[in-house]
Amino acid sequence: MAMFKNGLTLREKLLQEYLSNRLIKLKGSDLKAFESEFKEWLEEGSCSAKKEIWSIPDLTNKRLRNFFLRAIAQIN
Repeated sequence: MAMFKNGLTLREKLLQEYLSNRLIKLKGSDLKAFESEFKEWLEEGSCSAKKEIWSIPDLTNKRLRNFFLRAIAQIN
C-alpha cells in the first residue's frame, strides 16, 4: 500500500482532506452534528487503514435495499 511522506495512505489522506474542508465550512448546530457523527475519525491518530469502516445505504430506496439484503445474505 502506497504511503505519503507523512505516513498516511491515500484513503486516509482523502478522508482527512474531506473532514478538514467540512469542518471549515460548517457552523453552529451543523458543525456540532458533523463532529458528533465523525467523532471517532476526528480524534488525533484514530484514522487507520487497518480498521474497516461500514456504512449502511439508504434503505428507503428499493433498489439499494435489495442490493444490501443480497450482500448481507452472501456474508451469512
